[in-house]
Amino acid sequence: MKNYIIITVIVVNIVAIGVYYYMSNKVYETTDNALIEGNIESVKSGVSGYVQEIRFNDNQTIQKGDTLIVLDTIALTAKLKQAEAALEQAKANKEISKLKFHSNLQQINKYENDILAREQNIVVSRANLEKAQKNYNRIKELLNQKGTTQQNFEDATNQLEICKANYEQTLEEQKSLHSTLEAEKTNTESGNSEISANAALIKQKEAELELAQQELKHAFIIAPFNGIATKRAVQYGQYISTGQTLLALVDNRNFWVVANFKETQLAKMKTGQRVKISIDAIPTLKLEGAVESFAGATGAKFSLLPPDNATGNFTKIVQRIPVRIKINDVPSTEKEKLFPGLSVSVRINTDQQ
Repeated sequence: MKNYIIITVIVVNIVAIGVYYYMSNKVYETTDNALIEGNIESVKSGVSGYVQEIRFNDNQTIQKGDTLIVLDTIALTAKLKQAEAALEQAKANKEISKLKFHSNLQQINKYENDILAREQNIVVSRANLEKAQKNYNRIKELLNQKGTTQQNFEDATNQLEICKANYEQTLEEQKSLHSTLEAEKTNTESGNSEISANAALIKQKEAELELAQQELKHAFIIAPFNGIATKRAVQYGQYISTGQTLLALVDNRNFWVVANFKETQLAKMKTGQRVKISIDAIPTLKLEGAVESFAGATGAKFSLLPPDNATGNFTKIVQRIPVRIKINDVPSTEKEKLFPGLSVSVRINTDQQ
């Protein structure tokens, strides 16, 4: 009887413990289909050229702003100086055009004043001509009446011819001034267009100079962030082309977890829920985190050949959804042991609202 009681107590305890663990684990969703992710950037060349210096070793920890690779800058420096000279020449041409334009304006003002002055000369010449014509007519009539001498008539005739010549000369000079004035106005309009063209050329040369400066700047490959420089793909003296991959830079300070949960596990899962993280490579390290976001589609939809259930025979396969998990504080002594791609197991508490 005593043994029966003992066995009964043991069975009841086992059942109670089993029920407890079942009820406790019922609010958790777990998966080992998860890994650590991080920023990995392929550092590419912005210009073409020969590798002059390599200032890092493979798998070396580097800091943001460190110069990793230096390309030969002789051709790029020469291009920069040419661009600077071309810009200075364009600015000088614009100044010359402006001086010519203002000179043309002054000439136009001068010719307009001359034309006004010539108008007075024309009035005077016309008056002299009219006076000489009247004097000629009077003396001619007197000569017909024998009231004057032949000499007086010849003098009047000569004076009339002189006044006619002066009047015609004044008209020709005025006409010439008008033609010159129109030519100067045309030159002024052309000069104004030339100033605009030189202004546009200056903008073009400034853009070329900025491009040359950027190309020279790209000859120095700079680390965009702190991390580990790895997968070096160049050697000293090698010629590289624009856009060629030089190395990979791994951000070793910012990590997160991507866990692929079955679609049947998502019913109670929400952002902000607490997560416990275990890393296969570091069994003693237990991290905590929180659900940050859910992918916009199943993992299969991002594959090279996504499945299409509308074709062929249908076989139902449980899909998985990538879930991004934020990692809370990691001890500084352990952070150097974390790498993107490490396998982890996660446990999400879905009891949180």
